[in-house]
Amino acid sequence: MDANLVKILGTHFSYDEKSNSELIFNAELRKIKAKLDVWNARDLTLFGRVVIVKVLGLSRIIYSASSLDVPVGTVGTLKKKLFNFIWRNKEDKIKRIGLYQDLEKGGTSMVDVDLMFKALTRACWFSELPKPKRFCPWTTLKVCGMF
Repeated sequence: MDANLVKILGTHFSYDEKSNSELIFNAELRKIKAKLDVWNARDLTLFGRVVIVKVLGLSRIIYSASSLDVPVGTVGTLKKKLFNFIWRNKEDKIKRIGLYQDLEKGGTSMVDVDLMFKALTRACWFSELPKPKRFCPWTTLKVCGMF
């Protein structure tokens, strides 16, 4: 482990913002892929695969995304991995908008990843952060003008 890394609540931070992106989100994407690969061998229904995606896939990245800026390519990469798992690396058989619908409307209650990340960026819970004298990435959490 690098001496310039700080671990706070299970998340590693670095003084280099690009390194933070690699450490946090790319590491989480690799962990999600590994978890989904373990479950890929199981003969699950479509609904079972959606549940696995929500429980084991999205829950891992929501923790980091709720307090840090998500890099641009992360959302697309995450969606690709999740839908590859759902459809067993084949072409989508149902339009994604149909999967996002509630069970009562004929959908699977799959989470719309784009909307989830938009909601997380607007759910700011810090009204004001102290301004450090030098760059400290763990203090650059998302701040919005809601308060």
